[in-house]
Amino acid sequence: MRKGLWSGGAVLACAIVVRGILIGMIAAGAAAGAQAMDNTVTEGGPDLTAVRALIKAEKFADAIRELKKLEAKGPKADVFNLLAFSQHKSGDFSTAYENYQKALKLEPEHRGAHDYLGELFI
Repeated sequence: MRKGLWSGGAVLACAIVVRGILIGMIAAGAAAGAQAMDNTVTEGGPDLTAVRALIKAEKFADAIRELKKLEAKGPKADVFNLLAFSQHKSGDFSTAYENYQKALKLEPEHRGAHDYLGELFI
């Protein structure tokens, strides 16, 4: 009886390669640190330069505090995105998920929110 391409050893070998690729991708993301890649600016949005500096310095609690002040001034996708990013990096995954969703509700094509939401599931 002839074995198919995806028999026993081939499946295991493929799984090992895929696992290695995923581990490499995760390690590369971790090596990038806490830099918020999102540098888009929504028209009419607040200046987030200081908040991005806090995130880069991994001062997530301070960033969250500042972003909540900005959130109170009115909903902006960039604010929800960076708030969610900071919550995600602080380990508050469920609240981060909710805020990524809020960002995407305001701006369905918000690249940062899509990227970070995907990262949340890794």
